[in-house]
Amino acid sequence: MPLIGITCSRVVGGPWGLYSPAILWTTPSTTTAKAVRFWGGAAVLIPAAQNRQTLQTILRRLDGLILSGGPDINPKFYANSPCPS
Repeated sequence: MPLIGITCSRVVGGPWGLYSPAILWTTPSTTTAKAVRFWGGAAVLIPAAQNRQTLQTILRRLDGLILSGGPDINPKFYANSPCPS
C-alpha cells in the first residue's frame, strides 16, 4: 500500500484567538484522506512544524505527496519580492 503524505497548516491561537496559549494544527479536509484511501493508499499527515532533517526523513519514506495548500509563502524564500497591493 503506497504511503501518501498530505501537508498540514498551522494556526496559532485557540478558542480565544491569538491570546489563547494553545497551538492548533489544522489538517486537510477528510475528503483528501478519504480519496487517498479510496485509491488504495495510506494517508500520512505531515505537520507544518518540522526541522529539515525530520521532514527529509518523512519525505524519503513516502510514495507520493499532496500539497494541500495553506498560507502564502513569503516571496523572499524563492528570491522574489512581494507584489504591491
